[in-house]
Amino acid sequence: MAIGIVTLLVILAVVYFVRQASGEQQLYLDYTFNFSPLKTSAEVKKDVLVPVNAVWKTLTNISNYHLWFPWIKRAQVTHKDASRWVLKHAASRYKPEVGRYFYIQPFFGAPYTKCRYISIEQNDSLQLEMRFFPFCREIVTFELTPYSNCVELSYKLKSSGLLNSISALMFSWRGKSVLHSLANFIPFEPEAEITTNGEAKATEIIMDSAFVDAMVAKALSGGDDILNKLTEKKTRGKAKSALVKAKRKGETPPVTAEAAAAVELFLSGGQAAPTGTDAPAAPAEENEVEVLVQKALETGDMEPINNISDKVLRAKAKSALVKAKRKQG
Repeated sequence: MAIGIVTLLVILAVVYFVRQASGEQQLYLDYTFNFSPLKTSAEVKKDVLVPVNAVWKTLTNISNYHLWFPWIKRAQVTHKDASRWVLKHAASRYKPEVGRYFYIQPFFGAPYTKCRYISIEQNDSLQLEMRFFPFCREIVTFELTPYSNCVELSYKLKSSGLLNSISALMFSWRGKSVLHSLANFIPFEPEAEITTNGEAKATEIIMDSAFVDAMVAKALSGGDDILNKLTEKKTRGKAKSALVKAKRKGETPPVTAEAAAAVELFLSGGQAAPTGTDAPAAPAEENEVEVLVQKALETGDMEPINNISDKVLRAKAKSALVKAKRKQG
């Protein structure tokens, strides 16, 4: 009796799912879906108005998968050459290679499943073996076709196995959601400004609340050590406090494409702009003491020297300033 009821519920769910998928297929000309008891396939295409390099950078950055890829709650990797636990599982250090494995958690509370890269053709195609559900195997393919004014994104999924119907009900038929989320997440990369001496001008980063949320989301997947790169104490304190709250709730803070781009720029060595009370501290490197002293002599402004956080260097700078004034006098 119980088996009959369960079978009936599964049949009704499959019928409802097929009708929903068929109805949506009529509304999206660039979306196709095929379902059978042992095999499911889906394909969807979408144009995005960003450079192909920006698209490829997002597709190959596994530390951000949980921010745009539906059904990936968290991504986990392992570096065998690292001794420290934080670095051993840092997604930010992960480099996609053919045959390399990673693990995903498709939804909160689910076990981690094993995935791997099958094929990588830079700026052209990326193929992965995904397991959104245990005992089910999905082949996911992203293809990029650049044009003069846009990039055509193609997402293909093939699923097979005895539990294919369950996987299809939960993941496969929502294929168009992947490209929709990806297109909204890809950060637009403006061309670098050129200074008068012909060098590229550094892009400034505003460390506001959105930036902090993006740093916390990055730390959840890439390791807590990322937050230590924030040299400004108040911003670092806010980020660490937000990280503790996010871990306690088991939720990733919402991240905008602009904030995600700012974080990537910051982690790659970009320039941070002062933002009110979150202004970065004055330079405190020993080789910059002479520069600060010279500036104080010329302008009479002692604030840069007073803002040096290192007491020893601040004392050296003040001592050097006194000696320089004596020589001038």
